[in-house]
Amino acid sequence: MAHVRTPDEVAGDRRAFGDVREVLAGRRRVPLDASAWSMLRLMLFKAEGCDVLLTPSAWQLWHGSGPGSSRYMLRAAPACVSQLREWSGATLAGDELRALLPATTVLWRGQPTWPLAAHQWWVRDEDEQVRMALRPGDVAPAGLPWPAPLASRSPRWRLLEPARPCPHCQRPVERARDLGDALVCPHCARSYESP
Repeated sequence: MAHVRTPDEVAGDRRAFGDVREVLAGRRRVPLDASAWSMLRLMLFKAEGCDVLLTPSAWQLWHGSGPGSSRYMLRAAPACVSQLREWSGATLAGDELRALLPATTVLWRGQPTWPLAAHQWWVRDEDEQVRMALRPGDVAPAGLPWPAPLASRSPRWRLLEPARPCPHCQRPVERARDLGDALVCPHCARSYESP
């Protein structure tokens, strides 16, 4: 069953979205806490970078190597954006920000935790959403166009004609997710060797 958000949760998300805008404008700084630190790492750890969409009700991340977007709680977003802005030293100019995040060693509670390669950072503040793109690179993106969206991998499917029973649950499978050397049953979600 899906979680029904309470009025307090909805109000908290709206506040967090407003805080992101305050941070981008340089009017506020929000320190990292444990959840924001983990989210920051999620944003920066994939080699291809990530695309981000923030709205008053959602925080979504796309990595090119994943099957689609992942949703996260907005409460950590202001601290993540604050840290990115601090590293870049930039603030919004109108409704856009384009900056370089220099290579650094990320510190958590005064201890080095992971090396961060240089990243290009694009931000666009639009009506009821903030879009961001992070890409590896050591050239300031000031004159560069907004990057193309990362293409997510869509699951591949194989039609099985005639339908064959799954070796695990014995239910007939007409269409299975194709992993290359294995198929995934749509009924029991267990994989088995591809025929």
